[in-house]
Amino acid sequence: MTGRVIMIRRLPQRGFALVELAIAAVILTLGAIWMATRIGNDVQDAGARATARYLLSVKGAVQAMTVEHFDHLAGYPPPAHGVAPPAAVPGWLLGPMPLDVDIVQLRQPRVDGQPGYLPADFPDTPVYGEGARARIWREGSCPGESCRLQAIVHTTAPVRAAGEPAYSPELVGQVMMATEGYGGHAPPGAPGYIRGAIFNVVNPAGETAGIVAVSASLDTTLFHQFVRQGDTRQVWLQNTLDVAGAVSTATGLALNTAVQAGGHCTHEGMYASTARQSLAVCMTGVWFELTRYVVTGIAGDLVSGATLPPPQCQGGMQPFVRVALQSLDVTLDGANIDVRGRVSGSISGGGSVSETGSVSVSGSFEGDIYSTADSRIRVAQRTGATAGVLDISEAGPQARAYAIYGCHHV
Repeated sequence: MTGRVIMIRRLPQRGFALVELAIAAVILTLGAIWMATRIGNDVQDAGARATARYLLSVKGAVQAMTVEHFDHLAGYPPPAHGVAPPAAVPGWLLGPMPLDVDIVQLRQPRVDGQPGYLPADFPDTPVYGEGARARIWREGSCPGESCRLQAIVHTTAPVRAAGEPAYSPELVGQVMMATEGYGGHAPPGAPGYIRGAIFNVVNPAGETAGIVAVSASLDTTLFHQFVRQGDTRQVWLQNTLDVAGAVSTATGLALNTAVQAGGHCTHEGMYASTARQSLAVCMTGVWFELTRYVVTGIAGDLVSGATLPPPQCQGGMQPFVRVALQSLDVTLDGANIDVRGRVSGSISGGGSVSETGSVSVSGSFEGDIYSTADSRIRVAQRTGATAGVLDISEAGPQARAYAIYGCHHV
């Protein structure tokens, strides 16, 4: 039996394992670089979204402030004397337009003690853009229905990553995507303007590309459908108006009614004007006329014979003049004197008695006269006006009268 011997020869190693290890190391290195880059991009994207949210929060604060002080910002005059304004205007809103407002001012407590328009712990700066400010300006004819208040909230520096000298288009794009369509930015080709989907305005930061902003303008479409504080329009209502407080007017109250004096009424205490423009009030179901007489003038210290001014009346009214004594001055004599009393004394002299029994005595009499309970002195003085001339009867030099004149309904 013969045998066979099989010889096995070992081949030399070719380095396949080392190559595989090297490839794995490269892949891990590239993966780490990719992951680091992705994490860095995610961090920047989160910062861009946070910047957009920061600007939108300031936008809400600016709009709340604009609504509260719309009349002042739109240029309406202050309320009339004695009428309290709806809200005290902070000092940082008293400057000329356009107004620039910063975060510190929006955080300040209001002058009436209420919290600021932003929370007290609101951050000073966004993630990108270094800082934020609001600019407010007017458009159209202000004040008035064509007046529009415009506002933007913008960064004070370009949006860029840390260490970058210029703005970052990628970060600007991420901020724009997160501003819900309200955003805009200053492009490198026209850095003097901030352009967005709903606005194109001058860049408050000057010729600086990369400035990001959001619109904070009020939508005043519905403003003129409602009555507002300080409204300058004529308000027309089609139903009753109930007011809990006092009603005041700087011009006057017009009553567009024509009730009949003495006619029937239903609302007790209501005032109205009559067909001849006099004032009437509803009492016990009847219109009582209150202003039948309208006084147009009063004259005093008039002497007898003074000329009285003739009243000028219109609208079917008739003139009237009423005079009365202001001071008496009358001399009493003759029949105007009536003194009664007992006379005592003696008569000396001579005389005679006639056939009829009368006694005639010549001589002198001395004695005193004393008044009794029924003694009296009557002063008769009157005043009147005839043909526009004042007449005071028995007038002494100090006699005076006064006159009231005007118009009355007949």
